[in-house]
Amino acid sequence: MANTNHAHSLPEPQESKKLFTEQEVDELLDLEKHGIVVNDSEEILLTEEDLNIIKAQEKVRGKVNEKVVPPHVTDGIPDNEFKKKLHESKIIKGEILAYSGNEEGKAEGLMGDMPFYAVTENGIYYANTPKERNDDGFLIDPKSKTLIVTDGIGSVKVGYVASNIALHRAAVDLDKTNLKSVPPYKLDTLVQNMNHSVDEYQDNNPSFKKTSATVVAARINDDRSVDIAYAGDSKAIIIRGDKVVFTTIEDNALSYIMWKDKITEQEAQDKFGYEQYWKLKNGVLQCLGHEANYVSWETKETSRDVNPHLQNIKTQKGDVLILCSDGLSDNLTDSEIAWSINKSLKNEKSLNEAIEHLKLEALHKMKNPDEGKGDNITIAGVQIQ
Repeated sequence: MANTNHAHSLPEPQESKKLFTEQEVDELLDLEKHGIVVNDSEEILLTEEDLNIIKAQEKVRGKVNEKVVPPHVTDGIPDNEFKKKLHESKIIKGEILAYSGNEEGKAEGLMGDMPFYAVTENGIYYANTPKERNDDGFLIDPKSKTLIVTDGIGSVKVGYVASNIALHRAAVDLDKTNLKSVPPYKLDTLVQNMNHSVDEYQDNNPSFKKTSATVVAARINDDRSVDIAYAGDSKAIIIRGDKVVFTTIEDNALSYIMWKDKITEQEAQDKFGYEQYWKLKNGVLQCLGHEANYVSWETKETSRDVNPHLQNIKTQKGDVLILCSDGLSDNLTDSEIAWSINKSLKNEKSLNEAIEHLKLEALHKMKNPDEGKGDNITIAGVQIQ
């Protein structure tokens, strides 16, 4: 979904994305209340006891802010071996590459004959102030032609843990299929397994019971079609020339209201006002680790399980598939993303250069509160051949 042009300054900085409680979602989704300004709800904050536990774990690892790597989700990979691989070579299993949970990094290479490139960075908090941590992450598996982007929910303060756990589980599952020890996972099953691992970690670690993350995953098939699965507002976009031929619909309260009331995004902003519009846009209805996922927009049924949205899109040679966190999509419209990528490629820039330029455009907007919204930023792309 394309975002509207920013006509006003954003409010003073706060963690943008948060999970709504079931009661809050019910209130938001009551059609009779669509014209009523929703009251501010409390940010989800960890208790002082929770923070002390986190600090103690960080000290054990010898470095403050080093991510938590839960041993029980490595599925048999010795924890020290995993951390060594992750921090030194960024290769988790086989050819699988990932940067996850409070890290910055890049990856490039080929999926068969298709070039890919991915980057994740802390981004901007507000104006020129960098964010201190990165809740995003990405995973690239060249062998199965799979790309994944995650975005930890910032308001729970430990969203990067969910990103780490989820990508870790995906790497284990994909490695099993690459070794042919199990049949290939369907993409929705892969996402559901990621969710189960986050839920399991929450159950075993009460201090992290709110850690959660949005996810978008894509797999390129032999016939050039692309399978896409997502939960939350991390996006997939397919670009052909300077046109957007496919974009995912963000899994948030704003999208639900637009769908239910059959209104456009501009009409929604006009109806609710600028600040209320952003509150609805930031209200995630489904993600990994959420205790009340809206698994059906039609029935408003909630579940701890996740029901990822699934798409299969036919592509053509030369198309560019982009996966991104909302650090990109909240600052550039789908059309702006397509125009930027196309301009770079037409000027004989590589995919790497095109994505780096796209990232810099988003960061430039983040630095101006009148134009952009501060956040981490992650972009993963591949050009279909």
